[in-house]
Amino acid sequence: MFKKINVWLVVICLVSIVGLAACGGTAPAAPTAQKVIKAAVLLEGPLADTGWNTSCWEAMQQLSKEYGWDVSYVDNTETEDMEELMRGYGQKGYDIVFGPGWLFADPMKKVAPEFPNTTWVNINEHTEGGDNFSSNGWVTGEVSYFAGIVAAKMTKTNKLAWIAGTESPLVSYDKEVFENAAKAVNPEATTVIGYVGSWQDPAKAKELTKASIESGVDVILSVAGSGDFGVFEAIEEAKAKGVDVKVIGWTGDVCQYAPEQTLLSVVQLPGYLLKLSGEEFQKGTLKSGYSVYSIKNDAQHLAWCGTNVPEDLQKEINDGLQQYIDGKLDIPVRTDL
Repeated sequence: MFKKINVWLVVICLVSIVGLAACGGTAPAAPTAQKVIKAAVLLEGPLADTGWNTSCWEAMQQLSKEYGWDVSYVDNTETEDMEELMRGYGQKGYDIVFGPGWLFADPMKKVAPEFPNTTWVNINEHTEGGDNFSSNGWVTGEVSYFAGIVAAKMTKTNKLAWIAGTESPLVSYDKEVFENAAKAVNPEATTVIGYVGSWQDPAKAKELTKASIESGVDVILSVAGSGDFGVFEAIEEAKAKGVDVKVIGWTGDVCQYAPEQTLLSVVQLPGYLLKLSGEEFQKGTLKSGYSVYSIKNDAQHLAWCGTNVPEDLQKEINDGLQQYIDGKLDIPVRTDL
């Protein structure tokens, strides 16, 4: 937990090697070797989405394997059930509870003060809470910038589409950077915007994709959760009719689902941040407040799908990424979302 070290703990630290290691600063004390950490993660969508939610559970399993944690999950969590589920974990004495996604932010902020002995971690949202509340996310704009350049240089119709699950400050800013980057390298490029209204609706995502394709769109960036599968299905159906439409995936590496149509994937998995927070909790270094992570420290990256993007363009983007990492290229990023 995020507790101040009081006098008796300092005394213990003087006679305990383990305690001594935990006594420097305001970070929470590391769990003792004897204690089995009870941890839970709440997931918005299905566990087996092979992307966002799957990565979180894989991270939990890694923490269990490496540190002996007792881990559990609830998937397909409805918004109206979030507070009750969180209180249930608090009442059962769970040590740490993760909520990967901005929808968990407000319920978690409300519940956290009721259970000061439980650490609450909100992922992918800039959320401030009390001493037992931590949040983290990615630098916004750095990957959408390069995705926009690729889309603009690969389109033949000058019509792009951005299909997302729901609108949020994070999603909106990435969309804005994507559009502006595309326009900067291809002034003729226009972007159709579509919001599914959910992160778990492949049927609606497919409808939006089909409508986009019918309007002449030939490059689609899909950041729709499990709705991505509806996007892939619509693109494959278009391909069968002789219409060549390319896709840029987001969250996991989607090349395996549409290997001939995928240009690249923005790999931005919350499991990375969950595992990082879990390791810090285990070591006693997890702090309250908000932390932001970048492509510069491997928190997210771009994954090419074979040579669907010409090698010279891949090199151009890779060189640009390296320039950004080296501080030689300015990108309009934000760290406050």
